[in-house]
Amino acid sequence: MVAEDTAPPFKQMTLIDRARSALADGEVIQAKWLLRRAIVDVPWDAKAVFNLAVLLAKTGRSLQARHLFNRIRWLNRDGLSNAKVLKLQSSLAATRDVPFTDASAPNMANILTRVHYISDARRRMCLVYQAGRVGSTAVHDVLERSLPGRYVGNHHILSERGCATLAAALSAFARTGRGAVRFAYAARVSSHMGDFVRGHLKKALREGRPIDVVTMVRAPLDHEISTFLFHVPLLFPAWREVVAYCGGPGFFSNWFRSYLETLGLVGRDNLARNLLERDVGQAMFVQSSGIERWFETELKTVLGVDIAQLGLHDGAPYALTHWPWGRLLAMRHEAMRECSVAALTEFVGRPVATIAERNTTGQNTSKDFEKEFRETLSLPDELIASHLDTRYSHVLGYRVSTAAPKTAEQGMV
Repeated sequence: MVAEDTAPPFKQMTLIDRARSALADGEVIQAKWLLRRAIVDVPWDAKAVFNLAVLLAKTGRSLQARHLFNRIRWLNRDGLSNAKVLKLQSSLAATRDVPFTDASAPNMANILTRVHYISDARRRMCLVYQAGRVGSTAVHDVLERSLPGRYVGNHHILSERGCATLAAALSAFARTGRGAVRFAYAARVSSHMGDFVRGHLKKALREGRPIDVVTMVRAPLDHEISTFLFHVPLLFPAWREVVAYCGGPGFFSNWFRSYLETLGLVGRDNLARNLLERDVGQAMFVQSSGIERWFETELKTVLGVDIAQLGLHDGAPYALTHWPWGRLLAMRHEAMRECSVAALTEFVGRPVATIAERNTTGQNTSKDFEKEFRETLSLPDELIASHLDTRYSHVLGYRVSTAAPKTAEQGMV
């Protein structure tokens, strides 16, 4: 006869149960890992998010705990006691690092709160649909405030191929455990929401409902640099120690130069495929850093818009074009500070607020590091020329040049 306090078979235990068991044995680090895995598997599981927030709060990680608490507020809390939630909120109330505001909720929260708008035939969908690192978060914030009662989504991946790539990355992470949990969580959310929004997008097209889309272009080499700087804390968690040990960003400059050289030799898809089993984070970074590839695999595949049809000829800062499915506003990242208000006002049909610089991550490198990295980065003329020798660069006016990359970022990050 089995004793009542005997744990169920290992394979039958949920990740949350295993985390509780690990915590009971004093294995705090293992418990955190299991709860993070639970969140990756089911991003909308309020219990897993709550338990991890409690554990982080108890171990002194109040900043991370409050970020998670903000996420709990937007999830289905069936089976989660309101008293427990209020108790956690009270214990975190003294911490002012992260406010309990809507602004600190992730993009997932915006989707969950507006998801009922997306299928309403009376409402016009609006998508900020672009590659990362082009100022999309700031544009999305302005549009969301200017278009109340409408679904305003901020999406990088909507194509079937893109979602399949994310699913493959998540599968590789589950098999190997190699890569930051954040990459896996992002892959899970983006894959699910990409499939979900694409389905409603197709339905709107079938029903003849017009769609509004905003996209942005950026100089390819500048985009590669910005994407790398964004990913440094995720690819190199000990980046500060590396900078201190090396006396500057020299290690990262050399790594980035080697990366561009390898990219030119083997190609982006092959490099990402080779990295998938070794480090999911690096593979996802490689996939996300190719802006010219994004326009081919996403915008052209999903909406049938070629880069030559964006209307950004002769250096035009923005262009509003009309399509059988609706309207498309294309803006140049380099000119966003000067043209964004005029462009978005024309797009919305009434005055809009000035966009403010935003980032969706709380793990950014410092401004001093980024400035020094750009100032010390030295790339051969041939490498720069080969990176710019693409149809994307020629069509959009990013001419092949032997000039060194700019040392200061222009426009929004």
